[in-house]
Amino acid sequence: MKHYLKLLFLAPVVLTVSGCNWPDPDEVTFSLAKVGENVSFHTEMQDKFFADNNYEDITQYGSGDVENTRPLPIKLSWDVEKSKKYTVNVSENEDMSNAWTFETSSKEFDLYNCKTGTKYYWTVTAEYPSHTFTSEVESFSTKAGGVRNIYVDGLNNIRDIGGYTLNNGKTIKQGLIYRCAKLNESSVDTIQRTISDAGVDTMINQLGIKTDVDLRKNADLDGSNEVGGLTDKSPLGDSVKYVQTPMYYNGSLVLKGTKASETTVNQASIKKFFDLLADESSYPLAFHCTQGKDRTGQIAYLLETFLGMDQDERTHDYLFTNMSCMGGGALKATTVANNYAGTNSIFAKYNSEDLQDGARQYLLGIGVTQENLDKITTILTK
Repeated sequence: MKHYLKLLFLAPVVLTVSGCNWPDPDEVTFSLAKVGENVSFHTEMQDKFFADNNYEDITQYGSGDVENTRPLPIKLSWDVEKSKKYTVNVSENEDMSNAWTFETSSKEFDLYNCKTGTKYYWTVTAEYPSHTFTSEVESFSTKAGGVRNIYVDGLNNIRDIGGYTLNNGKTIKQGLIYRCAKLNESSVDTIQRTISDAGVDTMINQLGIKTDVDLRKNADLDGSNEVGGLTDKSPLGDSVKYVQTPMYYNGSLVLKGTKASETTVNQASIKKFFDLLADESSYPLAFHCTQGKDRTGQIAYLLETFLGMDQDERTHDYLFTNMSCMGGGALKATTVANNYAGTNSIFAKYNSEDLQDGARQYLLGIGVTQENLDKITTILTK
């Protein structure tokens, strides 16, 4: 049930110029809907999925061909004398600094992509021909725990790696590193963007993406042109740095290729990726292959293991692709077991008792320096 703020106040007046013959009140009264505390943006099935550790039955939550990874919106609404335009500002700061800004002609707005376990502040500005009026600041908080799943128009299988509690009690920071599916068609001669203009706006202006890391094979690697003609420019535009870290996938593993030459290529790309993570100017960063499933999933798993994420949460993060249309058919529990048994066995060669340390030693073994690993930990955890 919604509860409404009944306090009346005179908002500050800001003069504007307009030729529109719209009713121009001297003052208005806002009534902002109370959103509440610990608001969840997960669907009922998403919550059930993350609570279920029976991996033999995990595929009941998705067939891999329908996009059900997207969050629910947090619904903001307000009542004020009708205006031609409303501007909604949403911030993590009470002073409304660094706010997301959205425009609408309606007295309600569906807000997507909030962080988990976070308090938000919001205001609404109503615009009239000669005046603008801004409401007082309202607040709400989101429920902690689970995945921070994201909605970007034209982009599938996208989520934040942040928000999880690590085995040392720290958490992975949200809003820094995202995993997703492709931004443009694969294996075509001309660049064909799949993400929409609205999706690009979300990636740039809401998520603030600065770096696009592409794990798909390029023409130089084997002639497949899996990147779809991309060379040095991201489908997100000139403001985003585009980095290719091409990798093979042998049907179960990324850390080890079918042939020694493939392993060499993959290790060089993994080193390049982790060196990029050690550069604070790279963030926020998005990385992807084609479906955001195998190569993306296992690189996410490597990073999550190194940072100290719980095994069940790492597995859930991978299996969440079942709920995406990019799953290519449901990811069977046996497939996951084979993938991670193989990946974990690589870590276990370095330290069979502590896979986190095994992942660290694996990264050192392929040339990532301890200095860069320390930088990654500092940047991504708190």
